[in-house]
Amino acid sequence: MSLTPRDVDKAETRGLYGDGDGLYLAVAKGGSKSWIYRYQMDGRRRDLGLGGYPAVTLAQARIRRDEARKLVRLEGIDPLAVRHRQKAAVAAQSEIAAAREQRRASTFKLVATAYIDQQAPAWSNRKHAQQWTNTLEKHAYPLIGETPVHELSTEDVLSVLSPIWTEKTETAKRVQGRIERILDYAITTKLREDSNPARWRGHLDVILPKPSKVRRVVHQRALPYAKASKLAADLLEVNTPAGRALLLTLLCATRTGETLEATWSEIDFERAEWRIPAMRMKAGKEHRIPLSEAATAVLRLQESVRRDDWVFAGQKRGHFLSNMAMNNVLKRSGWLEQTTVHGLRSTFRDWAGEKTSYPERMAEVALAHQLTDKVQAAYFRADLFEQRRGMMSEWAGFLNLQSSIIEEPSVVRNATAE
Repeated sequence: MSLTPRDVDKAETRGLYGDGDGLYLAVAKGGSKSWIYRYQMDGRRRDLGLGGYPAVTLAQARIRRDEARKLVRLEGIDPLAVRHRQKAAVAAQSEIAAAREQRRASTFKLVATAYIDQQAPAWSNRKHAQQWTNTLEKHAYPLIGETPVHELSTEDVLSVLSPIWTEKTETAKRVQGRIERILDYAITTKLREDSNPARWRGHLDVILPKPSKVRRVVHQRALPYAKASKLAADLLEVNTPAGRALLLTLLCATRTGETLEATWSEIDFERAEWRIPAMRMKAGKEHRIPLSEAATAVLRLQESVRRDDWVFAGQKRGHFLSNMAMNNVLKRSGWLEQTTVHGLRSTFRDWAGEKTSYPERMAEVALAHQLTDKVQAAYFRADLFEQRRGMMSEWAGFLNLQSSIIEEPSVVRNATAE
């Protein structure tokens, strides 16, 4: 017997109510109702949902039953398989639309920020993330920051690089490399599908002149070693954390960041050793520095005004001194025209090469330089630590820095009063 609209409306007991030709009204526990078309396909019983009642009326359910029945009886097609394919197609289209919308919303600035945040924990220098952000904010974001990464072209990249390529070549090359890395990241994360318009090799290198052809090589100003003791004497008079940081840098031939980011946990007074972890070194390898008596005295003096774990703590608690602190000491004391902070490493290197008989390799290890010759590097793995101790003590002597001078009581009192 076929169902009537009244039968459908009155059905309340859980079960299946047949209408004929495979159409059933399914009443669930609780009274909800839906339509099912039951059929056989390849010897298996199949149930195809046709919608819920009352949204789908009896008349509409019969029409849907007849459409599905035609596929089964006349064409041998499984309507359930058809539905699954349709759902898959809709889902695929939704994914494509979502991906398209994500690409549209993924501007260069947002992708760059995500890349920097992801990479920052692995960078050895804690300031790299800020340096990346600063250069991109100054040169890239104003021009391409709001452009979706999938739309960036070679012309867009050149709009950033061309104005600074000949005037600020070193900066421009850094910006190019950073844009290239960010767009590689965008391609890997499927935010961009085509090639990288910032790629240097085989792309931009045929458009822009090689940096070596346009860059004027300006070496860091380096103080002649004959004047180094006079600088050391002047630094003794400065008697500030920045002055002592510069004095320690001179004594240990360290880089700016290696000195300013030093922590007390790296200093071993008993062994007279400063152990800089690999994550803070340019070469990514731990660097041990034998502390001369003069270097130890400078650290002891700084320890007397210790505030936290930073050896050279800044004014703001929890921060170390600014990168410009030692540079400002040189400026105020009248030495900036003769040398930079980094140039003091060359001062030490020139002294070691011209005034001593220490092996060249020993001076290179003291500067934490990597051997460019891979064969030599494979054989010279020792850090020559004890041998370097004598060299660093001799360097302190050449600077005329005795620990007794550094630890002079009046100096200590002044330091404590800062």
